[in-house]
Amino acid sequence: MKLLESIKQIITEASKKKILMDKIGFNEDNAELLDQLCGPLSVWMAKKMMEVQQNNNASWNHPPKQGQELIDQMNSNGILRTARSKIQSIMDWVRVGLNGNLGEYKDLPFIDLVLQSKDWHDSLEIGQGDINYKEQNPTILDFTDENGNGFYWADLNTKNSSEECNRMGHCGRSSYGYLYSLRQVIPINNKYKLNKSVLTAAIGEDGIMYQLKGVKNSKPKDEYHQYILPLFYVLGGGGEEDDYLIQGFGSEYASEQDFKLTDLPEETIRDLYQNRPELFNTRPLQRLLDKMGIIELEPIPTTFTLEIKPEDFDDYLDGGWYNTYTNRTTGNQRKVSIFTEIMLGDAWDLWRNDGYEDLGAYFQYTIDNETEERLWDIVRRMAQRDGVELDEDLDLEDAVKEVDDNWEIRNAISSAINDADANDYVNYLQKQVESALEEYGNVYEFNDTGAKIQVDLSNFVDIDDQEIDELFENFIERNGQYDLDGILRELLYIGHIDKPTFSYDERWYASPDNNIVNEYVNDRLGEINI
Repeated sequence: MKLLESIKQIITEASKKKILMDKIGFNEDNAELLDQLCGPLSVWMAKKMMEVQQNNNASWNHPPKQGQELIDQMNSNGILRTARSKIQSIMDWVRVGLNGNLGEYKDLPFIDLVLQSKDWHDSLEIGQGDINYKEQNPTILDFTDENGNGFYWADLNTKNSSEECNRMGHCGRSSYGYLYSLRQVIPINNKYKLNKSVLTAAIGEDGIMYQLKGVKNSKPKDEYHQYILPLFYVLGGGGEEDDYLIQGFGSEYASEQDFKLTDLPEETIRDLYQNRPELFNTRPLQRLLDKMGIIELEPIPTTFTLEIKPEDFDDYLDGGWYNTYTNRTTGNQRKVSIFTEIMLGDAWDLWRNDGYEDLGAYFQYTIDNETEERLWDIVRRMAQRDGVELDEDLDLEDAVKEVDDNWEIRNAISSAINDADANDYVNYLQKQVESALEEYGNVYEFNDTGAKIQVDLSNFVDIDDQEIDELFENFIERNGQYDLDGILRELLYIGHIDKPTFSYDERWYASPDNNIVNEYVNDRLGEINI
């Protein structure tokens, strides 16, 4: 029966991951993350996070996304990874606090689920332990005296312990690691002893310690360090030399409350590094060793090429907006970012000027000899066609007025000037966008397909700051490289970096180059049939 239940569980979990990938469209990393955190409730949680992304798009004035377009956005922007601890908190509450039965909470928005789970975590009472308790779990470290009093570490051999939950006032479970409990035996009198838990660790089969907390998810007190340190010298199941139970560090719920190597005294850290240097492979720990003069810290990579499409400029710039267009046939509306319109150079939608009235300035200051000769040729042919006798003393502008009863010539010139002005306006706006993007770094490619920018994150944040160190650690890809683009997006999202602002001067007026104007005029004149 146990075997059948195990097979059933494997099939169920596999089917959820398959649904997340094949039916909903998540990539393998996100599907696996949801599967690990939520198990049978993966699809339910996926829908909650899709609602979160839709709300984010609305609050940022992004066009609404549905279906695969929305999923593609979530696959690329790391929203699930960013919300992992909140998802973990919700699932702990659902599994333990609600016994897996969502009931009335099923339709709550994600943020309300987060608040409900926080209230539950905070409301758990600290258990008092058990009288004359007989330990059934293997002991991996024993610090008790000859009478069995004192501390010991027990391997609970499970990821979910209701006993530990009741004793410690926390959820008593982990999505990634098996639970280990530091327990204390305290004699009450000659007849009774109290056995209580004081620390809970979660260690995965991969040797990663994901949690180590005290009661009610508190940070372990210094007095327990003497019992924590020996854990790093316990061998794992293989029993081979250097096959240690703990080989690295991860995080789950409320990681800021976990025990960290940096909590240890300096001399203890030196001794541990001497014996287990591989534990100090994270940036914050290496920085600590550098400050202690033990190693010389390698500089962290901070430069990368940021590639942005015009439709994504809103993610990196403030000051944009969306224009709404309605299809006259279907009535369907679509929103288009002003940045997309600017980069496509859709001059008429941006310039919105109906015509150019002061043609005299064109004839006096702008026209070149070639265009003047062409206009005289058109005027003479019109005069001949319509039987108009031109006075030899007329200048070109007056001659045009004499023969251009249908405003063919004047409309062509006016439209051409307006086109040139509109193009000049678009160029101005593009320069303002490029100028804003230059606050990130050198913009070495800028066209209708987007922008490529050389970015150095050290220009925006203090790379030596511990918080930034930890952020970098959260964005290490499978190949060991840092996802610097993801780090920049996260820094913008949390408000650590202010977005540059796109702005323009409403008093600006067009002043296109004369050669451009005459080129546009000649193009328009070519449309006149005589």
